Amino acid sequence: MTIKYTNDTGISLPMAVWLLNDNYDHISDPDYISATSLLKPVQELVLSRRNRDLDKAIEISSLLKSQLGSALHDAIEASWKKPHIIEKACALLGIPKEISDTIVVNPSDDDIAEIRNAGQIVTPVYMEQRSHKKIGNYTIGGKYDLILAGDLHDYKSTGTFTYIKQSNADKYIQQGSIYRWLNPNKITNDILTINYLFTDWVAYKINDPGYPQYPAMTQHFQLMSIPETEQFIKNKLALLDKYMEVPDHKLPQCNDKELWRDPPQYKYFKNPTATRATKNFNEDAEGAYAMMRANGCGEVKIVPSTAKACNYCSVQDICHQAKELRKSGELI
Repeated sequence: MTIKYTNDTGISLPMAVWLLNDNYDHISDPDYISATSLLKPVQELVLSRRNRDLDKAIEISSLLKSQLGSALHDAIEASWKKPHIIEKACALLGIPKEISDTIVVNPSDDDIAEIRNAGQIVTPVYMEQRSHKKIGNYTIGGKYDLILAGDLHDYKSTGTFTYIKQSNADKYIQQGSIYRWLNPNKITNDILTINYLFTDWVAYKINDPGYPQYPAMTQHFQLMSIPETEQFIKNKLALLDKYMEVPDHKLPQCNDKELWRDPPQYKYFKNPTATRATKNFNEDAEGAYAMMRANGCGEVKIVPSTAKACNYCSVQDICHQAKELRKSGELI
């Protein structure tokens, strides 16, 4: 695959150098599937693998979000290389120094054995390590963010919408469960901690229902069991094999949940030719039709929700479903 970069937005040289800097450890094995890829809808997974050798054009301004995420992870990893910062943070959280002194970052198995053989306690912290495991004809792999004393932590730089709607909750659980399946000797507990850093948080919205109270928050999720996770992986791989040779237009379409689509809105127009609704009923279809019956006239217009997830999909430009959603105005 050849990648052609464009700079239609006129980004300066210093910014372009940063955006084009790629430190990701790409895997060239054609049978390798990442943990995050397994979370994709079947249609996206099949199309992305089927078209991975096609030439690609990338506008460098579109790399900003991923580069900010990489910079965040790099900064977090660098902070754990400073023992005085670890000690200071532990003290702030009420963790005694004799406990914080046992923390060892990215130890090898031999390091841990040596410390324990000396009669000392070790609290291992693992960061940004890639692991992989064979299953059938595929190699499943992934790089976790951080493991602390057997607990899996993941950092999510995201908008508040994701937290309010909990639109990615299932994916967080699935991803974390795959990491545990890959690293059962390191991830020994079944609770996943998501550390949110909200990119669009504003203080004046904290009284809105469900709005995060702080710009950085944590949330805990129960992971799937290891046997359940392995079955999930096998099921997804079976679907991949089943549809890999199926024509694009016959692939299973993404459902509303996968598209991040809210239920449609219902608007009552007493005068059907009016440009403004008499009353908006949001998701209350029954209320809208009840008002129309009570008035004995008018029309209820159904306004479908937009497919938000398509804008984050790697194959939206070649997806038949995305093209149809654009035609109908349901994808902006």
